[in-house]
Amino acid sequence: MTRRVSVSVMRFGALALLMALLPASGLEAAPVDVRFREGVTHGLLALRSTSGATLALGDLLQTSKGDRVESRMTFHFKDGSLYDETGTFSQQQVFTMVAYRLVQRGPSFPEAVDVSIDRNTARYTVRSTNKGKEDVSGGPIELPPDAYNGMIAMLLKNLPSGRSETVHFIAFTPTPRLIQVELVVAGNQRVLVGNQARKRFSTP
Repeated sequence: MTRRVSVSVMRFGALALLMALLPASGLEAAPVDVRFREGVTHGLLALRSTSGATLALGDLLQTSKGDRVESRMTFHFKDGSLYDETGTFSQQQVFTMVAYRLVQRGPSFPEAVDVSIDRNTARYTVRSTNKGKEDVSGGPIELPPDAYNGMIAMLLKNLPSGRSETVHFIAFTPTPRLIQVELVVAGNQRVLVGNQARKRFSTP
C-alpha cells in the first residue's frame, strides 16, 4: 500500500512537497536531469508543529566547488536535540549523490544515530546509542544512480511543470533499506518573504 507523507522545508522562503513511499520493486526510477545548477546558499529554517508552534530553528548552508556541491541542513531543538544532515552531490547533466551523513541526537529522537554513505568507497556506517548502549555496524552498499538522500526538495525544483519522478532513498533500520520515492509537485501558492510575495510549491 502506498503511504503519503508531506514535508515542509524552507529554502529562500518556504517549499512544500508531497511524496509517495513505494516498495523498492515498484515504479522504474531514473536520475533527475539538471535544469537549475545549484550554487552558494544560506537559508534560515524554522520547524513547526501542525499547530504552528516552533519546535526548532536551523540553517541551510550550501557551498559549491566545480561540479560538486555540499549542502548541510541543521536544526537545533528547544529541548537541546540536534538534527544535522549533510549531502554532497555532483551536477553533470544529472544529479548524483556522492556522500551523505545524518546525525540526530537528543530527547526529540528515540535514539542517537550517526549514519554515513560514501559512493566512492561503496560503504556505509551506522553508529547508534540507545539507553547508553552504543552499537556500530557497517559494510558494502550498492547505490543506484538515482539514490538521493538529503536532496528531495532540490529535486522537486528541477522537475518540469506537471511531471512526477520516481527516485531512491536509503532508509536505515539500522540495516540500509532501499525505498522508492515518487516525487509529485501538487501545486503552488503565494507566501510572504519579508514584504515581498513569492510563489512556493504546496500540497493539497
